[in-house]
Amino acid sequence: MYGLLRPLDKIHPYRMEAKVHLHAAEDQNMFAFWRSRLTDALIEAVKKDDGVLIHLATEEYEHLFDWKRVCREVKVVQPLFYVEKGDSMKVVSVYAKRCRGAMTRCIIQHQWHQPDELLAFNEAGFSCQPHYGDELHPHFIFKQT
Repeated sequence: MYGLLRPLDKIHPYRMEAKVHLHAAEDQNMFAFWRSRLTDALIEAVKKDDGVLIHLATEEYEHLFDWKRVCREVKVVQPLFYVEKGDSMKVVSVYAKRCRGAMTRCIIQHQWHQPDELLAFNEAGFSCQPHYGDELHPHFIFKQT
């Protein structure tokens, strides 16, 4: 087990299931063992920067952290991507995944530093609809005909 890694740290390929219990850690599973450590590291990194976390990961990653604490201690902006067809709006996972990646690319390429700069995102037919959502959950909608 490597512990907490930075993006450019080299590791050997391996797979360890998160449900594995660690006897040296009071028989906690990997999630329980790492949750507070990862939460502390995330909050510290965000506060060192500008105190704003742009949350573009899928919600399934939230269980790795004490998410309520993260949201209390830093500003979390989570863009949401919907497909509008007729009177209904739905999250279509394949489109949402593409948009999260495209938004990440835009943030890097355009060097966006402020959350309101996200509102300029306009990719693959998705654009911000300010009358939906709020400051922390901007809604990007693709109008399907």
